Amino acid sequence: MTADKWAIGIDLGGTKIKAARVDESGTIQDQIKESTDVSGVKAVQKQIEGLAHKLIRKSSGKAVSLGIGVAGQIDKETGAVAYAPNLKWHDVPLDTNLEKRLDLPVFVLNDVRAAAWGEWLHGAGKECDHMICMFVGTGIGG
Repeated sequence: MTADKWAIGIDLGGTKIKAARVDESGTIQDQIKESTDVSGVKAVQKQIEGLAHKLIRKSSGKAVSLGIGVAGQIDKETGAVAYAPNLKWHDVPLDTNLEKRLDLPVFVLNDVRAAAWGEWLHGAGKECDHMICMFVGTGIGG
């Protein structure tokens, strides 16, 4: 990515959704947050779309992809949310649904794996051979 290209990061939890515009060095350039509408999959997808569009409208350059960290189990082969206990979701193809709506590549990971990856690439775990990531939020993960 160059300065005119950036990515959108989404932290999808049972109580809040945080969205950020992130440059290629991993620096958050802008962020917004709102409470999660737990009334169903379509409501949450609409929230994510809205947050992504807000970041796109506020920013110059082009969003090149969207990554979502979800508190739950992700099917590695399909990218679908296999089970998200806080949201009461089973087998939700969140990546496919959002790719169609946003016209961006969408990548879905478990939220703790996403946080660990970010720390390893750009944060406290940079240049480490081994690290442990513990996540304390609505639940606890590692």
